[in-house]
Amino acid sequence: MLSARDIINAKLHSLDLPPVSYRISADYGKVEVATSKTSGSDDLFGPTMSIIASINSIANPNGMVIGEDLFRIIKSLSLNSEYHFVESHGHSLGFKYSYPLYALHMNREKQELTSNTIIKLFDRISSRNNLFSHSQSLDLYENRGSKWPKYNQGNSNDKRNRLKNILLVDDNEDTLLTYKSILDAESYHVEAFTDAYKALEHFARLDLSYYDLCILDIRMPYMNGLQMYQRLKSISADLKILFVSALDAADELVSLLGRVTSQDVMKKPVSREQFLNIVKANV
Repeated sequence: MLSARDIINAKLHSLDLPPVSYRISADYGKVEVATSKTSGSDDLFGPTMSIIASINSIANPNGMVIGEDLFRIIKSLSLNSEYHFVESHGHSLGFKYSYPLYALHMNREKQELTSNTIIKLFDRISSRNNLFSHSQSLDLYENRGSKWPKYNQGNSNDKRNRLKNILLVDDNEDTLLTYKSILDAESYHVEAFTDAYKALEHFARLDLSYYDLCILDIRMPYMNGLQMYQRLKSISADLKILFVSALDAADELVSLLGRVTSQDVMKKPVSREQFLNIVKANV
């Protein structure tokens, strides 16, 4: 969210709209949930929410601040050094107590990697919607004082012609977002669905050769990956399909489909490098 602000503002600037700025605050703790009878929407309240709301103004503009409870959990995890937190002044909890706060900092290498990835994604969106060219979007960044590094532009038409279309189907939203982010960063065009029926309906409306690859989870409600495989193949027999699953018996299950082998199954958890290598080998 923090890295995307410059991209958002570049687009707003191109449309003669005012820029945005925001602060992010977070903490860990128990919350209560209340549902409004009029709107049906949920609202969160309790001590944790009160702290998050009150510390938000302490964050720097376009920055993030977290409470000590969340900080302790983050410190207990085996994370790399892409991000680190610096202790800030505490939040007063009365006359005698102060709650420590920590501000987020991102190292330079991570900033450049994130910036390049977002620029590439924004370039694809802009060209698809005819907003403005890649060179124009880079000018916007530079005119607004951005220090993001340029990447090799190449020929934009050739780049778009090399894009591969991939259909992702997994009922776990977090897993789906992870895989989609990995593929987006590699300039694949990805459509992602948590509902197998909606994915199948979407697929049936397109040209049979539109998708270069389909990646399916096996264990899904209502229609599992094996059932969806058979339906997709009945529409397009030449479609390349891969499975990704945490099931121990995944290989045995897909062997029932005939032409599918163990090479077509990725076992969760799968590393980013392994995931991309298998995808590249199949498109």
